[in-house]
Amino acid sequence: MSESHPSETAPTGVPVWFWIVSGLALLWNAFGLFDFYNSVSLNEEYLAAYPGYIEFIQSMPVWAMAGWGMGVSLSVVGSALLLLRKAWAFHAYAIAIFGMIVSFGYQLTSDMTPDGDLVTTIMTGVIWVIAFALVWFAKMATKKGWLS
Repeated sequence: MSESHPSETAPTGVPVWFWIVSGLALLWNAFGLFDFYNSVSLNEEYLAAYPGYIEFIQSMPVWAMAGWGMGVSLSVVGSALLLLRKAWAFHAYAIAIFGMIVSFGYQLTSDMTPDGDLVTTIMTGVIWVIAFALVWFAKMATKKGWLS
C-alpha cells in the first residue's frame, strides 16, 4: 500500500486540488449568478459598461431568461454539491448546460443582441469551456469515488 504525501490528500481521502477546483468553481459560478441578478434587475450602475445591454435584457423572452437563470443557478448548485461531495453535482452541471444552450441560442439568433467585442466573444468561449470541464470533473470525481 502506497502512502501519500500529507499535502496531496485531504483528511477526507480526496486530493487537496479537488477542494481547490471545487471552491474556485463555486466562486466562478457565484459570479455568474451575481451577473444574472444584476442583469435581470437592470442595475444601471452594473450595466453601464455594456452599451445596449439594458435594451437587450428588456427584449429577452421569458424562456431565454429562464434558460439563463437555470444555467447559472444549477451551476452554483453543482458547485455546492461538489463541495458536499455529492454525485448529483454531475446532473446539476449537465442540466445547467441545457439552460446555457437555451440562453446562448437566443443570443445568437436575436436581432437585439448587442454587438459583441473580442473580449465578449472570448468570455463566451471561456464560459462554455469551464461549463463542460465541470461536467467532466464531476463525472471523474464520481468515478474515483470522491462523490457519493
